[in-house]
Amino acid sequence: MVTFATQFPGSAAALSDRDVVAQTYWVGQSSTVIGGSRGSSNREFAVELPGGRRLVLTIPFELDPMPAWISPTVNACVRILELPANWDSYGGKRIRAELVAGALLILIRSMPIDLTAPSVVPLGDGGVQLEWHRRQQDLEITFSADESPQYYYRNRITDEELEGSPSSSSEFAQLLRNLT
Repeated sequence: MVTFATQFPGSAAALSDRDVVAQTYWVGQSSTVIGGSRGSSNREFAVELPGGRRLVLTIPFELDPMPAWISPTVNACVRILELPANWDSYGGKRIRAELVAGALLILIRSMPIDLTAPSVVPLGDGGVQLEWHRRQQDLEITFSADESPQYYYRNRITDEELEGSPSSSSEFAQLLRNLT
């Protein structure tokens, strides 16, 4: 089971997914990855954010060793979650933790263990975009505040282009396998 919960003081907000569990925590104001602790059956990354927010990512112990992309991806997500309102000087909204949580959850379910970490890009609407540009291929997955996740894939060798909204983790997995 993969668990990713977004936690805010006084209320719990989580993705509507059967594998996602949310609890409420009160935490300090500093952003810190308290991560990598190992339990008997899983590993947990807890991320404390400004404003008393906390994200907790629990990864099955079967993923041992931990995929190399997890730590840099979580750290990049923490950095964008720390951005203030108007971070881009064009009225950019604060990045929504539940969209980052959804992006990470999909990666954990779908990403090949040997794929490099994505670039994590904040979006002005409070969303997040994950990008890979490698081996003459581009893949961008957008988790927008206003619509379901979207992807754009381009193979610069074959001129193949795909875009759309995947309906399952297996569709994301196929797109990610194209990059390996």
